[in-house]
Amino acid sequence: MAPEVAMSTPRGARPFRQLTTLQINLVAVLIAVTGLTLLYLGGRSDLWHDRQGLQAFVNNLGSILIVSVALALIWEFLGKRSFAREILETAQTSTDVHAAGITRIGMNYAEDADWETLFNGVQHLDIFVAYGRTWRNSHINKLRRVAEDKGARVRLYLPDPRGLIYSFISRNALQHG
Repeated sequence: MAPEVAMSTPRGARPFRQLTTLQINLVAVLIAVTGLTLLYLGGRSDLWHDRQGLQAFVNNLGSILIVSVALALIWEFLGKRSFAREILETAQTSTDVHAAGITRIGMNYAEDADWETLFNGVQHLDIFVAYGRTWRNSHINKLRRVAEDKGARVRLYLPDPRGLIYSFISRNALQHG
């Protein structure tokens, strides 16, 4: 099973949500313009002469595209978020996730988190790491920087091969890293 990393992002920084919303809006505009163009062309009788069946098809296709865009946007901006909240509420995890401050869960502990940003200004740092030695060695300089701050507290929980969990609370644990 792949390790999971819970990480927080700075408030207001939601690049994937913004990118997804932008993509959806652009595709919706393109499809709506296509639908309007087809409606316009389907409404011009002078273009179709003896092809009333094709004219009706183009006209109906334009209508379908416009209605599809409207339904997709309603789902995107109203339904999907409400549905996600309902699922979390049903699973009774919404309050727990919100209270824990979890804003992101990733599958790659080394790359998913923006560790540099997460270490900035830290005073109290509690970390549980499944692959502790690799992670700790990769971030030892950041951990030492936090440990050098007189008011800082660092607790690093690492798995023990015998099944117990050790807690490294003192600065000595970081220095002997």
